[in-house]
Amino acid sequence: ISNYNVTPVAGTLTVGKATLTITAADKDREYGEANPAFTGSFSGEKNGETFTVGGSTAATATSPVGPYAITPSVTGATISNYNVTPVAGTLTVGKAPLVVTPADKTRAYGEANPTFNGTINTIKNNDAITISYSTSANKESEVGDYKIIATLSDPTSKLANYNVTLNEGILTIARATLTIKADNSTRQYSDPNPTFTGSVVSGAQNGETFTITGSTDATTTNAPGNYAIIPSASGATLNNYTLGKQSGLLTVTKEDARAEYTGLQFVRTSSATTNTAAVELKATIQDITAYNSAVDAQAGDIMNAKVVFVVKKFMDNTTVAEIPAILNYALTGDSKTAIATASHIFNIGTNDGEVFIVETVVNNYYVAEAEIVNINVSKPVNDFITGGGRVDIITAEGSMKPDRGSIHYGFNVK
Repeated sequence: ISNYNVTPVAGTLTVGKATLTITAADKDREYGEANPAFTGSFSGEKNGETFTVGGSTAATATSPVGPYAITPSVTGATISNYNVTPVAGTLTVGKAPLVVTPADKTRAYGEANPTFNGTINTIKNNDAITISYSTSANKESEVGDYKIIATLSDPTSKLANYNVTLNEGILTIARATLTIKADNSTRQYSDPNPTFTGSVVSGAQNGETFTITGSTDATTTNAPGNYAIIPSASGATLNNYTLGKQSGLLTVTKEDARAEYTGLQFVRTSSATTNTAAVELKATIQDITAYNSAVDAQAGDIMNAKVVFVVKKFMDNTTVAEIPAILNYALTGDSKTAIATASHIFNIGTNDGEVFIVETVVNNYYVAEAEIVNINVSKPVNDFITGGGRVDIITAEGSMKPDRGSIHYGFNVK
């Protein structure tokens, strides 16, 4: 080269842009949500250079379900040295969950259904989706559980963007309260219980009617007194009610009886100097059935009667003694008739004779008109007459006529 004179002519090195491929990462989100941050990757970089890959899409929060392209973008200090080749990603908009849960409700039988409501997770984008609730139950539906169904209305056709779950609620129809009462009733001892009746006080629904009867613990052998009548009801729809009961009162009255005094009515002391005489008081006591079964055919047990002999002075009607009697059946096997007996010592003092009144009073399970007789007690002396009796007044006339009934009289004449 030392033999040459060198004349240089410069050339040109052209450095062309490298190819940088950027790829958007696929993303997914639910309908109605904001887009996520877009990312991506790059390849073909030189000299260890780095870049930031982002992206964009046409989809917004209101975009319906479906796939949408993600267009990648890149930034970096040396990006101008590259020809960028974009590879699009996919944004998948999935269905949002829509869960409706009706609230459980309770009402009584016969009432109108309550207002139904429920809970719903958020409806997206203020979509015009509304919810209504219904049930098959009406006022006549029987006690039990009934489904509450949710129904969605979608006038703008947005439900395709949701995974819809319609839960069911429960309407519980509880028993209504039916208050019933038993009517009061009356019967005599030994009679069978009458047919008990009653009425509905309150609570009947839907115009329903019921038959009200009653029961009692009292039987034909129970003593006179008051006994509870417990009402009960029957009817086709009674299973839909809880019963509230108002008791009635069964009044058991005393059975009718008849008393007939059968003891001695003329008695002498043992001597003219003796002032007292022991007398056996005696009466026949009969259940009404024994002497008039047409009036009452249901006989009781006459031994449930109590008999008292009331001894009074004839002259002033003052009571001398009240003597409880002992009862024994008149005939074996006959519970309708008894003999009442008691002993009493009559004292006539210094009198030669005296008239006493004896009333046979029937009580306890029975009631009878008091049998009233005179008992004449006298000393066995000469020139003395004693006697007495009863006048039964059937009819009477005149301005001074007495009342109907019996007048007892007695006399002692010396």
